[in-house]
Amino acid sequence: MDAALILSPQLDEVWTQLDQVMDPELDEPITDMGFVEAVAISGPGIVSVSFRLPTFWCSPNFAFLMLSDIKRQVEALPWVNRAVVQLEDHMSGDEMSAVVNAGGGFAEVFTDLDQNEDLAALREKFDLKAFQRRQEVVLKALLAMDCPVARIVNMRL
Repeated sequence: MDAALILSPQLDEVWTQLDQVMDPELDEPITDMGFVEAVAISGPGIVSVSFRLPTFWCSPNFAFLMLSDIKRQVEALPWVNRAVVQLEDHMSGDEMSAVVNAGGGFAEVFTDLDQNEDLAALREKFDLKAFQRRQEVVLKALLAMDCPVARIVNMRL
């Protein structure tokens, strides 16, 4: 049997997991935005993911969130023993990739920053913005279908 055929279902599973990783600022899947460059499976349960952001200067905060989300999502697959993620062509890509792959945090990359800086607060802020954006899409669609405002106000979504 061809090795590519054996790996195909596993690669599909990895891509499905990557579809769940969002650009925190735009609330769009990184796969839809074309950020994922390559996915490879090597050894027993080792998955490598290479991705690239639109510019060399993309916000390190957002880049780190995506790096750690990629690793977390891929490692959620039961057959994955380790995910190795590489951010290509970014001003801090190598450093951030090394720290994320070692299980470290943002402050370990940017030691000159306030050690109390918490990416969880940034993630929460952008999760709320994404939720509000999705709510706006639903509301606009309902209004476009001539749904009465009074009915919309009383809806439970």
